[in-house]
Amino acid sequence: MIDWVKVTEVNSVFTAQNIIAFLADNEIEASEIDKTDSSYAGAFGKVEIYCHKENAVAALHLIEKNNF
Repeated sequence: MIDWVKVTEVNSVFTAQNIIAFLADNEIEASEIDKTDSSYAGAFGKVEIYCHKENAVAALHLIEKNNF
């Protein structure tokens, strides 16, 4: 993931997966890193979403435009 950058972070895995699917529908490959505390069923922490740095601006625009 050397050429990947974080474009956003969210509170739930479900939301992260929706964003990743939405970005994939718009031909932007994305991935998540779950940094929630598994001891508390995801109640604490964030899920970070990354994409290739050349797609970062487009991904940010799509995420903001669609109120994720």
